Amino acid sequence: MPPDAHPFGADISTRQHCVHASCVMIDARALLIIGPSGGGKSDLALRLLDRGAALIADDMVHVTVDTGRLVALPAQRQPAQIELRGIGIMAWHDCATHPIPLSLVIDVGGPQTGTTTKRGADPGRFGPIWGYYLPQIMIDPAGPSAPIKAEVALRRWGL
Repeated sequence: MPPDAHPFGADISTRQHCVHASCVMIDARALLIIGPSGGGKSDLALRLLDRGAALIADDMVHVTVDTGRLVALPAQRQPAQIELRGIGIMAWHDCATHPIPLSLVIDVGGPQTGTTTKRGADPGRFGPIWGYYLPQIMIDPAGPSAPIKAEVALRRWGL
């Protein structure tokens, strides 16, 4: 392993962490959506975009530290792109153009990864990334109320 390599996909020399996720911005706060390939990350992001969110990145999200907190960096290719499964990868017009403070992590992993949605649960913790933690909740991305739950969770538990 190179001297500046980090086992969790981070580059220590630039303090940038690459996360397999989708990320959207709602009210100037970033919502990071994690889960397995094909687990519904892009689909939940697309439904949040339809409700007014802005796309930060899809598939690979760059995370770094800025002024004492974790931020998500916009997709390096502009305009940003999102995968519409069964249709293809599409450019998205409404995109964040600067680093956005990360506020909440949504895990769409489901039973196949051992994560399940709990009734009335408080958020868990995602991290650490360079000693920082974020509130994390589980949401079934296939449910019709998933984007509403994501927005409510951001208001209730987001940093």
